[in-house]
Amino acid sequence: MRYRTAKKATRLFATDEHPRDTPREKLAALRPAFKADGVVTAANSSGINDGAAALVMMTRQQAEQRGLTPRMRIRGWAVAGCGAEIMGFGPLSRYPTPDEPSQYGCSRHRFN
Repeated sequence: MRYRTAKKATRLFATDEHPRDTPREKLAALRPAFKADGVVTAANSSGINDGAAALVMMTRQQAEQRGLTPRMRIRGWAVAGCGAEIMGFGPLSRYPTPDEPSQYGCSRHRFN
């Protein structure tokens, strides 16, 4: 994937820096990051740069006007999370469960 840097240079993103080649013994020796008796360490948490995504949404009519072919249809969504004071920004306290999928014309077996 090509991207532009802040200095307008074009670069190619071709390598993910996670996971690293670190021995298990070194990973097991890492101290908890947030609480003395905690379980989150630098080894089992996401890097700061993880989780980026982009999505272009428009109506079918707008896509047709631009000569684009829709690749998906959003039939519903759900959001779940915990407060930033518990574990920073963004972690889910549980997997989001969509509303009853049949109301969107599909079954639970289509979700993974």
